[in-house]
Amino acid sequence: MKKNLYRYHHSILFLCILSILLSLVSLSLGDDMTCYHCNKSITGKFIRVDGHVFHPTCFKCARCGKPITGSYNNNEKNYYHPTCYQLSMGLVCAHCGKPLGDTWQEYKGKKYHKDCYEKHYRMRCGICNLPIYGTYTKDEFGVYHSDCYKQKKLPKCALCNEPIIGKYTEDPWGNKVHASHHANFCDSCGRVISTQTSNGGGRYGDDRLICGICLQTAVDDEQIAQQLVQKILKQFRKKFITGIPSHTPIFLVDRNQLKAVAQSYLSDNAKGFVKMKMTLVNHVKKSLEYEIYILHGLPKLEFMGTLAHELLHIWQYEHDVKLSERETEGFCNLGAALIYQIDTSRFADILIKNLEDDPDPIYGDGYRLMNEQLKSIGWKRLIKKLSN
Repeated sequence: MKKNLYRYHHSILFLCILSILLSLVSLSLGDDMTCYHCNKSITGKFIRVDGHVFHPTCFKCARCGKPITGSYNNNEKNYYHPTCYQLSMGLVCAHCGKPLGDTWQEYKGKKYHKDCYEKHYRMRCGICNLPIYGTYTKDEFGVYHSDCYKQKKLPKCALCNEPIIGKYTEDPWGNKVHASHHANFCDSCGRVISTQTSNGGGRYGDDRLICGICLQTAVDDEQIAQQLVQKILKQFRKKFITGIPSHTPIFLVDRNQLKAVAQSYLSDNAKGFVKMKMTLVNHVKKSLEYEIYILHGLPKLEFMGTLAHELLHIWQYEHDVKLSERETEGFCNLGAALIYQIDTSRFADILIKNLEDDPDPIYGDGYRLMNEQLKSIGWKRLIKKLSN
């Protein structure tokens, strides 16, 4: 958009403030003058224009036919009132259709009165609706003052609350932080820990981070943990998974204690472990005893998924199921996914996606392998297949 100032011009364009010489002078008796318009003799008053003379009534507008008594425009031997000339030459506002006057605003190849352009065609900010002058910012939805776009449209950093321009990090919940910040993320839900996103958070003694939201349901009571076993076993029975001892002791530990119990049988990312003790009589298995160890302070949903995973280890021990390590852990992860799928929260979706996207060749590949079998034959046939 640029403002164009024009003066009327054509091959022969005049704008006079009546140099028309309305010198309505009388002819001398001996003069012989002919009207330039009608070619008849002039015997009385006349008008002289551009070296020609006219009867006062013959000097009229080529468009409206009315006499010209003031300013005029000349084009190809035709004379016009200034307004009639604009109408004749198409110099009218593309919005209201009225003559443009001495100046106008041109926009997208059309001409407008300044007021018509400002009111109807001047770009306006999609946020504040005020006119836009100079530079602006544009997206698929509209145009904006650059400052309005920065303050109202750009995402805000979850830590400093300033608009984010350039590189940033985004958590699974859609919270964004400047890449330059050293943000902390919850080890359970992945949410960036800040006052506005999670009501703060904390750090456990084993260096695990937890956000304020996950902290609200953190499981730190072994009696509550034992009650959750019954809820999980109820869901398992619906999927034909039976024969799991219901009163296996559960111990809530930190990461260092969990590693000490599991020794070399635990991945770095594991959050639970089943310790199994077998009693033999004359080299024959007589009984099995179990202890379940799970990290303390896990949010309830993640704790239940971890507990379901460990209970399926016990199911495999009880039914003497022989699988590869990848199949074993993959099947146990089906138990965690089952618990998450019952829940309808965003957190459950994130935990399921973590299972699906896990790059670990044992836990991740194992889950994807066993999940394909589950989709193909269902829980009943899968349990029957593994039990045989």
